[in-house]
Amino acid sequence: MAVHKFQDGIKAVPLSAYGKTYTPPPGSVNPKQDMSAPPEQVEKMDAATFFSLFAELMKENPPHANDYPIIDRMKRIGIEPGKNFSLETAAPEVQEALKAAPAILQVVNAALAGSANFSNGWRTNLTAAGTYGTDYLHRAGIAYGGLGANPIEDAVYPTAFADADGQPFDSARRYTMHFDKDRIPPVRAFWSLTMYDQRQLFAANPIDRYAIGDRDKLAFNPDGSLDLYVQRQSPGLEKESNGCRRRRVALSP
Repeated sequence: MAVHKFQDGIKAVPLSAYGKTYTPPPGSVNPKQDMSAPPEQVEKMDAATFFSLFAELMKENPPHANDYPIIDRMKRIGIEPGKNFSLETAAPEVQEALKAAPAILQVVNAALAGSANFSNGWRTNLTAAGTYGTDYLHRAGIAYGGLGANPIEDAVYPTAFADADGQPFDSARRYTMHFDKDRIPPVRAFWSLTMYDQRQLFAANPIDRYAIGDRDKLAFNPDGSLDLYVQRQSPGLEKESNGCRRRRVALSP
């Protein structure tokens, strides 16, 4: 295809190597990297760890111009872009307030749940995602539930936590997701059904299948409809092309 030829011609190199033969340096993996889910990492942090890391990250990720009003307010408690922050050296009242900050995670979770439209058992965020302006609570909610979400102009993420009867998903049960022929997801790029566990990470499974969608070799029914199978065990060899094996999932076509 023409688009593949175009993609094959794209290269990314440092500006200093532009027009020259370039061999990228070998990659490396930090064996001590914490591979737990981002929300779990945040939940384990105390206030001193969180806010010192926050100040450190602002050194490499300078605030946007929209953020200067809140930056000016944070300076009053000693948090400034480009500078270290130590809770131990902060004023007693600042220490007391910041030590109570982890309780805000409950508010963040509520913001995530309240930001989506609910219809037919699916929650879909059709408001700002990926671009937030100064709506920091909404931004935190989206990041907590889906770090790195695309703008809604590029992708939407319908998510379900319960079946058609309103019962929470149970890994001991078997589920079928059915699309009539004329109700296949109407996308201009692609759609997929992705499985996550309760940690918001891809769910480990025997066949290493973490998502299934229109780019896979799906088996359609004789009438053109489509059934996807979500369950712990194989739905049978004749149906396995349409199957996702999982433990606990959020469905995101």
